[in-house]
Amino acid sequence: MEIYEGSPNNSLWYTNNRYNLDISRAADMTAPEMNITRKADINIPTIAYRGILPITIDEYAAKTRVTDWTVIDSNGMQYSEEARGITTFPVGTNTRLYNHMDFTMADNSLAGKVTPGSVGANVITNTLFPWVSGRANGTTPVPTPQELVIE
Repeated sequence: MEIYEGSPNNSLWYTNNRYNLDISRAADMTAPEMNITRKADINIPTIAYRGILPITIDEYAAKTRVTDWTVIDSNGMQYSEEARGITTFPVGTNTRLYNHMDFTMADNSLAGKVTPGSVGANVITNTLFPWVSGRANGTTPVPTPQELVIE
């Protein structure tokens, strides 16, 4: 008996294997294929989201000299001291319900009523905007997500 599943497509292979290979290689800033000539440290605020497995950004921050970083993963949140002084999120915010493909499509029907990352509150939608807004300088008024109304 032979079971034929059809030809493999790029999403089955790329999503599971290539993505992990690319990301782990890209995390090594000294990889020759990254084509990075480091002439100076650049301190760009960084926020990272990761589903399923927890990560730490300590090593990345040490290599790049980033002082303002936030990580939200399946265990919750980690902040650098600088980031903690700018934005923090409700206790319990996490990505435990997410796979990497779920982040942008997650339900957001209970936004503001439950902790970001819970069923009904997309973790990115409910954390990225306040995170970026807290680091924005200037005079342009920016509405909060609650002030934005879908017509």
